[in-house]
Amino acid sequence: MTENQQRKGAKDRTMKIRWNRLNRGIILAVLLAGGLTVYVASQNIRFNHEIPEIQQRAEQLGKELAETNIGSGEAVRRNQRAFVQNNFTSAESGSSSMMNEMMGMSVKKSGALYMLNAPLDADGEIKSVKYEQISSSVAKSGVNGANVSIDYKVSYEYTGDTDIFGFNGMDRTDSMFWVEGIDTEDETETDRVKILNVEASVDLYMVPDDGEWKIVSMSNDGMENVTGEYADEQGGEPVG
Repeated sequence: MTENQQRKGAKDRTMKIRWNRLNRGIILAVLLAGGLTVYVASQNIRFNHEIPEIQQRAEQLGKELAETNIGSGEAVRRNQRAFVQNNFTSAESGSSSMMNEMMGMSVKKSGALYMLNAPLDADGEIKSVKYEQISSSVAKSGVNGANVSIDYKVSYEYTGDTDIFGFNGMDRTDSMFWVEGIDTEDETETDRVKILNVEASVDLYMVPDDGEWKIVSMSNDGMENVTGEYADEQGGEPVG
C-alpha cells in the first residue's frame, strides 16, 4: 500500500468516526427535544385539568378574605394577619405581577402584613359581608404558577367608620361611601347601618404550596364601581 493510500485510509477512518459522533449528537438532540416537547405537553395537560380547582380556590380565598373584615378592633386585625400568613406565600412573582408591583398596584405577603400591623384607629364595625366571584380566567405562568383574573363584587354592612382589607388593599369605608342627595358626613347619620357595595377586578398570581394554591401577589388597576346605601332605605348611586 502506498503512502498516499495509507493517508487516504486514515483520513476516511477519521471522517467516519466524526460522522458517527455527529450522528449520535443529532440523535441525542432529537431525543432531548422530543422528550422536552412531551414533558411540556404533559405539564400543560395537567395544568388544564387543574384550572377548575384554581378557580374554586380563588373564589374561596375571596370569600374568606372579605369575611375577615367582620367585627371590630384588634380581633379583626388578628383574623386578617392569620389569613395572610396561611394563604399567601413569599415565592417570586411572575413578570406581569412584578410590573404592577413597580407601579404600586400590587400587594404581596410582606406588604399585606405591613398594612395589617399598622395601628388601628377606626371605631366602626362590620356587621356582615357578602362576596361573589362574577367571573374568572386562568392562564399558566412560568413553571408552576397561574395568573388568575377575577371580576368580583362584595357588600359590607357596617356602622361607624372602619377599615376594610380586600383584593384592592386597605380602604376606609366612609371615604368610599356616598349617596346622592344625602350629606353622608352629617354627624347625625353616624349610627345608621350602611351598606357599601364594591365591584372590581383583580389579578392574582398563585403557586401551589404544600398541596394548596396560595397567593403570591394581588394586582389591580385601581378602578372600582362603588354604591352606597343605608340599610333602612333603597337606592344608592354609583361612584367612580
